Amino acid sequence: MRELRKKMESNSVESLEEVQDVGAEEIDYEKIEIELTMHKVIADEEWELIKDFYLRGITIRELAEKYGITENNMTVRLHRLRKKIRERIGS
Repeated sequence: MRELRKKMESNSVESLEEVQDVGAEEIDYEKIEIELTMHKVIADEEWELIKDFYLRGITIRELAEKYGITENNMTVRLHRLRKKIRERIGS
């Protein structure tokens, strides 16, 4: 999970216009591979939750409010997602 976070943090989010200006040789294939892998491993909503917490820096409290659950429940949900990812990708 740490490796995924580091890889995703190192890649800044680019707008569609920026991507269109970049030649094919400059496309970040590693980021694309991570995205494709995560879509196979977990549901889209789960992937958004992971990105919100690890990449966008949204706090547990903010996420709990967004999803209408307690902070403790959000912590458990994130823990289970990390476990699910580890089990499915074999890390």
